Parts: sequence; C-alpha cells; structure tokens
Amino acid sequence: MTVLIIDGNNLASRARFVFKDLTRGGLPGRDPVGVHYGTLKLVDAVIDEWDPSSVVIAWDAGCRRRKELYPEYKAHRHDRDEIEQIEYEDYIRQLTDVRSFLGGTPIYNIMLGGIEADDIMYWASVVLGEMGYDVVIVTSDNDLLQAISPKCVVYLPIKKLVVSEENFEDYAGVRKEVFTQYKAMMGDSGDGVPGIRHIGEKRAQKLLNDWGDWDGVLNAAAESNLTPALTRYILEGKEDYPLWYKLVNIPSLPSLHEEVISELSVFTPYDDVYIRMHLLEWGFSSLLMSGFGNKLSKLDSIHHQYKVVRRKQKHA
Repeated sequence: MTVLIIDGNNLASRARFVFKDLTRGGLPGRDPVGVHYGTLKLVDAVIDEWDPSSVVIAWDAGCRRRKELYPEYKAHRHDRDEIEQIEYEDYIRQLTDVRSFLGGTPIYNIMLGGIEADDIMYWASVVLGEMGYDVVIVTSDNDLLQAISPKCVVYLPIKKLVVSEENFEDYAGVRKEVFTQYKAMMGDSGDGVPGIRHIGEKRAQKLLNDWGDWDGVLNAAAESNLTPALTRYILEGKEDYPLWYKLVNIPSLPSLHEEVISELSVFTPYDDVYIRMHLLEWGFSSLLMSGFGNKLSKLDSIHHQYKVVRRKQKHA
C-alpha cells in the first residue's frame, strides 16, 4: 500500500504563479482563485499518477526552532514592496481557504505550530514506513531527499523524476550519507543559510567525493592538501559549519514522531455534498468532471489500514 505525502506549500506556490490570472467563475473582476484551483488540480494529478491508498498533506506553520538558532533564517522572504505585499496577502487568503477545504476531505492535513512542512514530511515518512507502508513524498524541494529510505522515495513533479536509494548519488552528486553535510557546506540561498563562502554545488560535491566527508575535507585543508584558496575558505568556514548543519538537518526533531502519529489518528470521511458545494462555489466544475471527488472517496484511513497491516504480519 502506498501513501503520498504532499508538500502543500510547495504545490500552492507553484499554483500561485501558474494560475495567477484565474478568477472565480473565470469572470473579470471576481476574486482570484488560482491558488485554490492549481493546488487542487496538482493534488488530483498526483493521485491519478500514483493511485495511493491514503494521502497526507503537510503545511508550514513557521520555523520557530531554526529562527531561534539563526534569526536571519528566511528573513529575506519578508522584504516586499507594497504591491508584492498585497499579492502575498491574497496568496495567504487563498492558501487558508484551500487548506481549510482539504481539512474536510479524506486527505490528512498536518500543520503544527512553529514547525516547517519539511520536518512534518520527514517524520511522517518515518512513521508510515514503520507501519509498513511504501511512502512517496511529492515536492520540488531537494531538502526532502534526506527522507529517502528503503520505504520512502521522493517524487519531483516538475521533473517527473523519482529519486530513490538506487539513483540517489546519480541525482544528488553525493552519497546519501553525506547529503546533509553537502547542504550545509553550500548553504541554501532560498532559506537564507549562507553556507561556506565560495563553496557552491560543484565544489561541495567534489570535496566530499574526493575526501569522503566533512571531517575528511577539514583534514585535507589542515594538511594543505587543497588549493590555498580552498584551504582558506574551509578553515574560515569551519566555525560556522555546525550552525549551517543544524539549520539544514531535517531529522533533528524526534519529538515530532509522536505528534505525527497523533495527527494520523484523526480521519475525515468522504462527504460528497461538502466537496461538490465548494468546488462549484469556486467555479471548478472541470475538477468535478475529472472525477476528483470520486478519487477522494477511495482514500482510506491510515489508522484503519495500520490495524490491517499489523494483523496480516501477525498471521504471516
């Protein structure tokens, strides 16, 4: 049985730009509904593609822990002019609407105060893997490659690519064991994580592939086995490296394990009237015609299936 774990904010951000001109009923002057439509359409598409038994969507609710570690984390995302702020507020309005709607469907929606969706998705993949499910994380964010395991793959919908343990190194350019070190070395401009000065993707890959891991790279720099410039960059950056590692390391909140189990114990049964009412109100008759509601009606409860999986194992 396969469970999809969808990066809700990632899908909604794509929808915001792809369907930015869509209005309610397609009429000029009406409320924008591109985020509503695009998010649901993308959810519909991945359900079509994977035919899962259950679906989980994770949502951002802040980044409290990382902000406490490094106040500049994602700080640049708040730099908006007046027009950008208006557009952003409309995006949040639509995001809130679609999140609320999905909360009334058989899709599990998980949003935990002060926690990023990445952390939720990682721990949901761990919990579901322990339950015996095959897990597919749907996101365009390479950070989630940290979640790949024998029971979990990452599906990159824009590239139409599945990354697993088998093709991890071919895709990422480094071994899975050092992927978090690789992220810490090169930083993440999207999240405001500086990384080590002048160490980008290719340099980080080469250093880790040549010297094995971060400790090997440090030793190579200390023994002057690197170029003078690289030696300087590594030795100057080694003091800040542990902070960058903490910021990019997703499996660092084990307390989420029990919280995710608790969230997965609450299931909303399918309600045809509820789904039709909202889709028609937003003018999304095409989604109804595509069978979106019917696909949602087939989604099952993880809590129920967990009992079935355990029963089968017990009598195997």
